[in-house]
Order: sequence, then structure tokens, then C-alpha cells
Amino acid sequence: MLFFLKIYVGFIFLLLSTSVFSQTKDSSYIGSVKGIAKDSVYNSALQSATVAIYKVEDSVLLGYQLAGSSGEFNFKEIPVGIPLQIVISYSGFKSFKKVFSIPVDQKDMDLSMLNVQRSTDMLDEVTVEYIPPVRMNGDTLEFNANAFKLDKDAVVEDLLRKLPGVTVWGDGVIYVNGRQVNNLLVDGKPFFGGDSQVAIQNLPKNAIDKIQVYNQNQDVQNPLDSIIEVNIKLKADKKTGKFGKLGVGFGTRERFDADGSLNFYSPQTQFGIAGAANNVNKEASGMNTLMRQGTYKGSKVSVEYQPNFRVQGLSRPISGGFNYQRDFIEKPQWRKKNFFSANYFIKNNETENVRSTQTETSFTGDSSRIQDDISVSNTTSNNHSLNMNYVDENERYNLNISPGFAWNTRNSNSEQNRNSTSSNQGLQSANNTVNSSTNDSKNMNVRIRFEAYKNPLINRRIPTDNFQTSYSLSTGKSIGEQQNNTDFISFINPAESKKYDRKYNTQTSNLNQSLTFSSGDLRQMIFGYGNFGGIVIRLKNNLNVNSSKETRVVADKDTTIKNYVINKSLSNDNKFSTVNEEPAISFEKIFKKELTNRYSKNLQMNVNAKWQFYSQHNSSVHDIQNIDRSYRRFTPEANINYNNNQIGDYRTNFRLSYNASSGYPSINQLAPLVDSSNLYNIRKGNLNLQPYDRRNFSFGIDHNSSKAKAMFGYNINVNAGYINNSIVDSSIIDNLGRTTYYSVNADGNKYANIGGNVNKAFRIAEHQIQLNLKTSFGVSEDPNYINSVLNNSSNFNNTNGLDVYYTLKDLFAVNLGQTFTFFHSKQSGLNNREFGNAAKATTLSANYNFTKKLSLSSNITYNSTSSTNSKDIDFTIWNANVNYRFLKGNSGELKFSALDILHENISIINSGNNNSLTTGTANVLQNYYILTFSYFPRQFGGKNRSARRR
Repeated sequence: MLFFLKIYVGFIFLLLSTSVFSQTKDSSYIGSVKGIAKDSVYNSALQSATVAIYKVEDSVLLGYQLAGSSGEFNFKEIPVGIPLQIVISYSGFKSFKKVFSIPVDQKDMDLSMLNVQRSTDMLDEVTVEYIPPVRMNGDTLEFNANAFKLDKDAVVEDLLRKLPGVTVWGDGVIYVNGRQVNNLLVDGKPFFGGDSQVAIQNLPKNAIDKIQVYNQNQDVQNPLDSIIEVNIKLKADKKTGKFGKLGVGFGTRERFDADGSLNFYSPQTQFGIAGAANNVNKEASGMNTLMRQGTYKGSKVSVEYQPNFRVQGLSRPISGGFNYQRDFIEKPQWRKKNFFSANYFIKNNETENVRSTQTETSFTGDSSRIQDDISVSNTTSNNHSLNMNYVDENERYNLNISPGFAWNTRNSNSEQNRNSTSSNQGLQSANNTVNSSTNDSKNMNVRIRFEAYKNPLINRRIPTDNFQTSYSLSTGKSIGEQQNNTDFISFINPAESKKYDRKYNTQTSNLNQSLTFSSGDLRQMIFGYGNFGGIVIRLKNNLNVNSSKETRVVADKDTTIKNYVINKSLSNDNKFSTVNEEPAISFEKIFKKELTNRYSKNLQMNVNAKWQFYSQHNSSVHDIQNIDRSYRRFTPEANINYNNNQIGDYRTNFRLSYNASSGYPSINQLAPLVDSSNLYNIRKGNLNLQPYDRRNFSFGIDHNSSKAKAMFGYNINVNAGYINNSIVDSSIIDNLGRTTYYSVNADGNKYANIGGNVNKAFRIAEHQIQLNLKTSFGVSEDPNYINSVLNNSSNFNNTNGLDVYYTLKDLFAVNLGQTFTFFHSKQSGLNNREFGNAAKATTLSANYNFTKKLSLSSNITYNSTSSTNSKDIDFTIWNANVNYRFLKGNSGELKFSALDILHENISIINSGNNNSLTTGTANVLQNYYILTFSYFPRQFGGKNRSARRR
């Protein structure tokens, strides 16, 4: 294995070094040009004027910028000794042009003041000689697609990678000037579900008129809550189109893989269908997954929707669905939208799981229990979901109605063989179970959200700020049947051996409702025309009402009469309801300081005086479950948010918050009906349980650079708190290895978590390098009781991930990733034992395009796991693909894939929890080879009718 790994790594770095050196920037690109764009009449700076530099010989665009607040610009890496032309454009002014050359011996040129003349008559300009690459249109940054020369088969993603200040990460996430793009629209509308990759990897560059970037306020009540939106504006003759993918593959070991999608769009309608079927563990979570995996551009180093060699078990999923959207306004704008969308998805899946695990649990002194578990399960599931959304928004209000439906069926058969061994007694017992179950559930939900926008014309005596309210309802029914055959064998006391043959028939229904409300600013209602020191006052309320009903019939087989007899202690008619009311009064103060085009600083402080009124009612045929309880708690919240935006340089945000919350014991914690058929895990109740109170503190920093050439950002999040009267487990482990659990209250539960990530991306000529580092640390003190002895688990966990992503044009891409997870637990009170485990994974993915038609991609992952008292396990997964594109527009593709080439894949189970540690293996997908053919139908815009007539 090591031999193959060395060959592969050597091959990748050989390609990398060859590509880098062959594409090195010409040494003549060592000059710089600077200057200032001025109004020739008033001598004022032309801020945000578009400045571009071209080669005179072939009109190749060398660089472009938006002039700074003083009209300044500065270009670097400009060739010397050749004729160049600088062009300055600004709305209402004539295009300024000047031919110059940077002397070879000087290398740096200062053009000083460049006076741009005002246009006297814009109507006389009928011929456009120059297309500015970028300009400011009001508060919108616009990039002109025609100013960028790309390959004829280029898509929007290729264009975005050329734009200044824009970074497209390896996972498809887009950043503009250091800020993540939250929404990507096409002609002002979500495009096939709103997934950015569907748009940027399918739409051709030659269909694009402009790329628009602007800020969008999410919540007018919170001026700091703004997001970045990108709008792709299509050309007038490209506003209709169709695209998709049809693919099928067959491989060794009877493996197959098929998928397809067809999508159509017009100015007011979008419709797409997609489907997939395979037996190589490729599971789609929804329509967005199917749409992404069928894009024309794709990503050769992406691992999404690939044969999953890490998941436990073997799956044979069949999935499909459709997306539909109808826009009743052809050209939607901000606060002018009216559309209906629907998304339907169905997935049928057959899964086979074979697991073998060993769990070691420590208790008094040096004693411990080891449970060996071998299980085999086969599950068939069929899931349908339909989600719809209607939006009507104008300058006065926003109405959003979102209904949804779901229908799920599930059939499962399993067999489980477990045994328990004590470090003191040896083999204690065995528990063998055969289980079969079916379940059929149907659910419906609807959410209605209404927001009335501020209207300056209404009476000042009533709230003039935004008013928000929302109502949601969900209801459902399910029918389930289960048969459980259990054989418990005691090796210490045969009289304790038991057999169960038990049937369950369960019918449940539920109805959940939620109503939220937030008023506008109440100052004028309370104080008249007084300002109250600029403190905004609002009333808020959250109301949740939930009810459920369960009818369960349990029957045990009587071996004497050879028939099933009702088990009255487990059969039940149960009704459960809760009411949770949370009224609050909110006080908010915002301090602002800004200097136009220099900086903007905001400090927002918010305090919510909130109360919680919670009640639960349970009625049952069993008296012990007839419970009525009511609680009242004061749960205040406080938040401080500081935002420092140094325009054109960086943006930093600081967050500090505190909140109090309470949790209440459920009926299954208070008084469950004890089912003793699973003797290794018996759950009992505790009617003396009390609510817990949580106090949580959090702090965060977000920093993003706004510099165009080198994107840099980081965030840090700290979360810490403690829980009084925490609800924890108390477990009793007897001499047969059986465990009985019940919940108790305990103090001393504390936790702290620190996490963050660092993103760095920069370009060097045609090279782009992206770095992403993620890390998180967590510590906790978790009290629990074991055999009536208070035990405290001091836990530490750590997760780290590093990704390095490098691209060279469309020629080469490589992604190097490293992940590391670690868990450690130390017991005190019961004993001083320590547990720990760790897992590492190193992944190298690469893609090399030998030509525009032929490419090679591969990924290799080296995995290593270690655990206390267990042997380390190492294995490597190596996959490789050869892709060949053909037909007109590269619309056909042949792909040969070799998966798990080294035939080493195994699934490792390695987890820890307080005083227990579990290790083991499971069945997984293994080595196979497959040949796949795909066709990408594509047409954007209608055919030229006049040409057809000729």
C-alpha cells in the first residue's frame, strides 16, 4: 500500500510542478502604474470610476480597478517596454483614453492627474467602443460579462473566478470582498431551489449580461443584519433555456449507477425533474443534491454524492423528484416579489447493515463490564415529501405561506446477539433478539409569516416600526407494528433466564401549533413624541401548544395456549399536551458613527426581559401517568453586537450574549411503562424529577478582509455555561450485566466549547490558492450515578480540519485535506480510570485536464484510528477516474472509474461517552470498477427566426 501511495503522491506533485513552471508569468510583467481620476471641470475625485489597462497590439485586458475615494488607482504586474492604453469610464462622463508605455529602466510610472471630461450630450453617443469591466450602479457593483474573454464552453463559475474580490471555494461557497454570498439569484429570482452551484456550473458565460453584487437587509428591525446577494442578469435573448444530464454506468460485482435531470426555464417559469438509482451507497438527501451532481461543469475533486466508502452498510437507493417555480412578476425587485414554488422528492432505499462492536463500561474500583454485540439488519424505507412556498412582497408587507406534506413507510428485520463479561466474574449472560417492525406515517404542516413594513404616513401615535407575526401548524398520524423475540440466558443463575415473544401495535397522532409576535417600536405610544433616549421598546411573545395521543396494544405469547394475550401493564391509551408561553419586553439601543466612504461603526445593545410559563398534562389508563404540572421561570436574555466596517479594507464583528433557559422532564422520564424485554437496557421513571436551569454565555468574532487580491477571514466562537439541577442518568448494573436506568437531578454540570476557522485565498497570476482551517475544543464536567455512587466524568474532545485547495486555470486542481478527532474521559468519584480514542484522515484529491476533452482525477484517503486497550487500525481508500468529453459543446462524457483500488476499505466504529468506550467494525462498500456514459443536453435562448426564414 505504501508503494502505491508514494507513486500517486509523486505523480501529483510532478503534474503540479510541471503545470506551475509551464505557466509562470512572463518576467516582463514587473511594472506598475498609478494615477488619480479627476473631474476636469470641478477637479473633484471620481470615486468608483472604472479604470482598465489594455495591450495596444491585441487589445488584451491586463487589469481593471474601481478608483478609490480620492480617485486613486494603482496597478501592479504590468508589462514594461510595450504600448499600453488606459481607459477610464464614469457615468455622465466621456471615456478617457491614453496610450503610454512603461520605460524598461523605470518600471514604475505615475500618470498623475487624469482629467475626465463631462459628456455634453449622451444621446449623440450611438457607438460603444469600450465596455467597462466593472462599475458602480448606485449601491450595486456590476461586472460586465462581455469584458472577459473565456473559452466558448465556459460557465458562470469560470467567470466568477476572474472577477476581482470574488473567491469561489472548492466546495462552491462564494465570497465577495471577504463576505460570504448568502443568496445567488438569476434575474432577481431563486434558480431551481436557490442552490448556487446549479446556476454557476450550468449557465454558460455567453448567456450572461452582468454580475451584480449588493447588500440586502434581512430584518429592518436590525440594521446590522445585512447579507450579500449576487444577481446573475441574463442577456435579453438568453432568458429561456434548458439543460440537464442523462447518465448510466455498469461495473464489476454487478454494480450500477444511473442518474438524470432535465431542467427548463423561461422569464416566469422554472421546472426541473431529476432521478437516480444505484447500489454503490450514493444517497441523495433531496432535490438539491440531485441537481448539483448533474451540473455541466461539475468538480472533479468534490466528494459530494460519490460512492460512499465511509458509511456503514450497503445501500440501494432510488430517488427522484421535481422543482417548480412560477413568478407572477417577470422582473422582481427588492420588496416587489410574487411567486409560488414547489419541491417534491421521493426516496426508496434498501439497506443491509452488519455490525460487530465491543463496549467497555467502567464502574467501582478496577472492575468493568465488556459487552460484545453482533447485529444484522435489513431495512426498506419509502419517503415522500412535498414542500410548497408562496411569497407576496411589496413596499407595505411581506406574506409568506409554506405548506408541506410527508409520507413515510419503513420495514425492518434485525437479529442481535449480545453477551456481557465482567472483569471479576467472567461471562455473565447473553441476550439474543430477533425483531421485525413496520411503520406508516403521514404528516402535514403549514407556516404563515406576515410582516408589515414601516409606513411614514400612518398615525404617529401607533407603532411605526415593522410588525411581525407567524403561525405554524403541524399534524400527523402513524401506525406501527412490531414483533420482538428475546432469549436472555444467565450463566451465573439459570433461574434468571427469560424468553419473550412480544407484539406491539401502536397508533399515534399529534397536533403542534406555534404563534410568534413582535411589535414595532412602542416609544411613541408610551411617551408620545418623546425619544426615550433613543431606546427602542418592543413587545414579543412566543406561544407553543402541543398535543399527542397514543394507543398501544402489547401482547405476549402464552406458550400454554399457544396464542397471544394482552399485556395490560404495557398496553395504554395516553394523551399528552404541553403549553409553553414566553412573553417578553425588549429594550434596544443602537450607537452609530460613520464617515462616508471611510468607515461605518455600529454598537447594538439588546435586553429581553422574558418569562416562561410552561404546563404539561398527561392522562392515561395507568394512574401513575396521570400528571399535571405547571412551572414559571424568569429567563432573561442580553446581547451586545459591535460592527466595525473599514470600507475597502476589512469588516470585524464582535458578539457577546447571555441567556437563561429551563428544561422540563418528559413523561418518559417521569413515569414510563417499563418494558423489560431488553434486559441490557431497562428504563424506569422518577416522579421526583425537577426542571433544570441553564445559564449560557457566548462570545464571537468575525473578521473579513475586503481587499480584492487576497481574501482573508476568520471567526472565533466561545460558548460556556453551567446547568443547575441537571437531569442525568443513574444506572444500576447487576451481576448478570443487566443495566437499569432512571433519571435524577444533579448539580455540577459545566461545559465550555471553543471553535473557529481561518480562510485565506489569494491569486498569483493564473494560480489560485485557498486555505481553510477549522478547529474546535470542548471540555465538560458530566455528573452521573453508577450503582448509587456519584461519578463525575471530565471529558475533552477536539476536532481539527485543514484543507488546501489549488487551481491553475482550468488545467489543474488539487485538494489536500487533513482531519483529526480526539476524545478523552477521566472518571472521579467512582474510580480514576481514563478512556480515550483518536481518528486521523489524510486526503489528497487532484484533477488534471490533459486537453479540453480528456482529464484524469483521483483521490486517496489514509485513515488511522486508535483507542484505549485496542490495537490501532490503518487503511487506505484510493479512487481514480478518467473522463473523456466529446460531441458538440463537449455534451457527451465517458468516464472509467476504479474505486477502492487497494481493496483495503473497512468501517471503524470508535466512540466514547463518559465512562464507556465502544469500538468495532461494520460492513462497507469495497473494490469495484465501473464505466459510465453521460449526456448533457443544453440549449440557451431561442433560435434566430429571421435566419430560419432566409
